Amino acid sequence: MSKQIIYHGSYCKVEKPEIKKGKYTKDFGVGFYCTILEEQAKKCAEKYNTPVINEYEYNENPELKIKILQ
Repeated sequence: MSKQIIYHGSYCKVEKPEIKKGKYTKDFGVGFYCTILEEQAKKCAEKYNTPVINEYEYNENPELKIKILQ
């Protein structure tokens, strides 16, 4: 299994992201949106008054359904 650093831009620290199932009206449905680009996460976080860049070490999990956008 490979490891990778991923980022999530938010208004608060998210120590343990939750993966939820269901229907939601976001662009790609329910999910926890991350990127390998720290700058992209920073731009998302800058939308808030209290921007936070969350950094995670992702260990590949073949059981997750992951949408990779090119």
